[in-house]
Amino acid sequence: MSLEKCVEYGWLRREPTSPAEIRDLLGIVERSLADSKVDAVSTDLRFIAAFNAALCAATTSLRASGHRTVTQAGHHIKTIESLQPTVNANSKAYSEIQGCL
Repeated sequence: MSLEKCVEYGWLRREPTSPAEIRDLLGIVERSLADSKVDAVSTDLRFIAAFNAALCAATTSLRASGHRTVTQAGHHIKTIESLQPTVNANSKAYSEIQGCL
């Protein structure tokens, strides 16, 4: 589904971004990926860190497109679904991430 359709349905809204915001989000992705590799913490917490990195990467691509999710139930799913129109992710990629929600 296109981002514009998601705006029409009220799932996303248009909102300008900035290079600083994108840089900060990418920093969160990098930090979460590093945290996911720390053997001293539980597997559960490492999974949470890895998932946070994936979600934040999807958020980054959505924000770079000039959109933001509307805060409502299911907004994480809309963020993952936005990977298809923002980075042309195939359906298998976001289906696998979505399966973790």
